[in-house]
Amino acid sequence: MIKKLYLFFTKLIHILCGFLTAYSTEFSIILPILMFLIFVLYEVDEEFHLRDESYADIRDYAIGLYL
Repeated sequence: MIKKLYLFFTKLIHILCGFLTAYSTEFSIILPILMFLIFVLYEVDEEFHLRDESYADIRDYAIGLYL
């Protein structure tokens, strides 16, 4: 039960981060680029160290970008 909640909230947070990145284009040209690069570097580092299939996190982020 707790694991399902954890997975749900991590998915929701990644979608929200993608949405905020897309929304930040209203205020700045540089900010969304930086947010995207930081997110991708974080996920690549996480994949390198934890091997936790971060492609799912990047997919959720992309869903947020699309919204």
